Amino acid sequence: LVETWGMYLVSAFTKGGSTFVQNAGAFSLLRMLRLSRMARLVRLLRAVPELMVLIKGLAAASRSVAWTLCLLVVIIYVFSVVFKLLTDDNRLGDRYFKSIAEGMSFVLLRGLLPDNAEYVYLLGE
Repeated sequence: LVETWGMYLVSAFTKGGSTFVQNAGAFSLLRMLRLSRMARLVRLLRAVPELMVLIKGLAAASRSVAWTLCLLVVIIYVFSVVFKLLTDDNRLGDRYFKSIAEGMSFVLLRGLLPDNAEYVYLLGE
């Protein structure tokens, strides 16, 4: 990204007449260094195939974890809406469910993480 847009911006501001832009050997050297780092990484992965198995396992597990977190957010949202509607006219609703976002915060922190709720509230102030 830096190589593509950076070179374009440098040439645009210097009108293409700078010796820096004409002698762009430093950028090609940096490109070669980056390719050599990638080659070292490939060589490491070929030397230790167990590492590749671990990386593939982490990638497969991250998809399941992401969907689980999405499901958790949907469940917390639904319960927050239900609690907001049920406690609309009493003190509980005025204190904990003023809005859907505050209700979601309350359900997540007090319902799922009660031991850490005070710390999170203190950090949020």
